[in-house]
Amino acid sequence: MGKDIQSKDEQCPICEGKIVQRTDDTPEGIEKRLQVFREETLPVIEYFRKKNLVLEVDGQKKIEEVFQEIINKL
Repeated sequence: MGKDIQSKDEQCPICEGKIVQRTDDTPEGIEKRLQVFREETLPVIEYFRKKNLVLEVDGQKKIEEVFQEIINKL
């Protein structure tokens, strides 16, 4: 993966954390990561999904709701 580089702003105005950007955050780098995901990761997910070993959780909910959904599914 690419190395991180510090941004010009250096600090997040919301959480005050250090802002970094990956050196491979380019259209080509992103497409390459998506290609690897499609070719290598999705087949593994599908393999385990067919064996009924994948739990899906809606991560767009509030943190507490996501946590509770995980607990309920486990």
